[in-house]
Amino acid sequence: MARHPNRQQLASWLNGDHDHLDEHIDSCEKCASRLGELDTTLPTAGNLDNVEAISAELRPALLTLLQPPEDLHERISERITKRLQDRSDADLFGSLLGVPLEAGRIFLDSE
Repeated sequence: MARHPNRQQLASWLNGDHDHLDEHIDSCEKCASRLGELDTTLPTAGNLDNVEAISAELRPALLTLLQPPEDLHERISERITKRLQDRSDADLFGSLLGVPLEAGRIFLDSE
C-alpha cells in the first residue's frame, strides 16, 4: 500500500470492514498506534457529554447509535490472535524451507 489509510478507514477496519488493509496494518507501526488512539477518541456514549451542539431529541438516538457492539473487544482479540498465529505459522514454514538446504550443505561438506 502506497499510503496510510485515513481515520475513517481505520475505524471501519476495527468493525471488520476493509479487510484489504490487514496486511498494511500488520506491518505498519504508525497505523497500529493510530488504531489505539482511535479506540479512545472515537465518539462513544461516555464522551458525548462534552458535545453541546447535540439537541435533546437527538441525544438518545445518538447514544444508542454510538454504542460499540458488545462483542467488539472479543472480535478484536480474536483477529489479533489469528494474525499472530498466522505470522508464527509463516515463520515456521520459512524456517522449514531452509532444512533441505542445510542438509545438502552438511551432506556435501562431509564428502
